[in-house]
Amino acid sequence: MLSRDENEEHRKQLAKCEYIAKQLTNIPGVEATVVPNDGRSYEHPEMAHVPTVRVDMDKDILGITTGRTINQEMMKGDPPISLSWVRFGRYEYGPYQNKAQTYIFSYYLRDGEEKIVAERMKQLLTTCPWKKAAK
Repeated sequence: MLSRDENEEHRKQLAKCEYIAKQLTNIPGVEATVVPNDGRSYEHPEMAHVPTVRVDMDKDILGITTGRTINQEMMKGDPPISLSWVRFGRYEYGPYQNKAQTYIFSYYLRDGEEKIVAERMKQLLTTCPWKKAAK
């Protein structure tokens, strides 16, 4: 019989999200918010009770067009990292017209992987390689 402590699991996942959000703090044009999904905050319909990091990116400051841009760059690295962004079919949507969004779900992160994700995101959001590709 398998057993697990769901509260402990949630605490570990929340700590991973807090680590990632802290690493993305102070990057111009980036706002990283931890969504605890703890029953008192927003519950993601497909990932209930899984802490998440929502990353809002100012399109003008970062020269980014959609959340797909950062996902494509994260997939190019080693290891490839897939993120989630708000979309409906081929259309991206969200509460802001001037911001792109992406989400990092802690459920999929094994111990230590939060450091890999945070490092890669920080590197991409500070160097903005898509700007160089557009020239």
